[in-house]
Amino acid sequence: MSRVYLSWSKILRVVQDISHRVKDIDYIVGIKRGGVIPAVLIASSLKISDIGFVWLKRYTDDKPPKPLGDKPELLEEDIDDVTGRNILLVDDIARTGKTFKEGERILIDKGARKVVKAVIVLKENALFKPDLYGLVMKSCPIFPWEKN
Repeated sequence: MSRVYLSWSKILRVVQDISHRVKDIDYIVGIKRGGVIPAVLIASSLKISDIGFVWLKRYTDDKPPKPLGDKPELLEEDIDDVTGRNILLVDDIARTGKTFKEGERILIDKGARKVVKAVIVLKENALFKPDLYGLVMKSCPIFPWEKN
């Protein structure tokens, strides 16, 4: 599978595009590890200071990544009380949607009113389509914050 290196300027344009489409969100949750930097960038763009994280691991760090199992494993969570809140759940890439679905389940179980899902890269032919996405790619993206 070919790799495509994404520049910081490209990521910032995608973040701005996603941010302009976000409506009625009062808390952002990034999915560790890949969704941490996008979540912080989107939070900054939207001037939202409330941000939390869930660490759901389903893939190796290889490029291209390899699945570790069928269901994402919750390794850690650092989120405030989300009862009645509208949440933006952010990750770097979406393929099957299993990580997003598990993150959404966790947040709804904790009382979130609504969970909107946003991703920087949606894989071409993905089995899942988040509410908001920036790029559609067939190639394996290499983000600027990753090792080459």
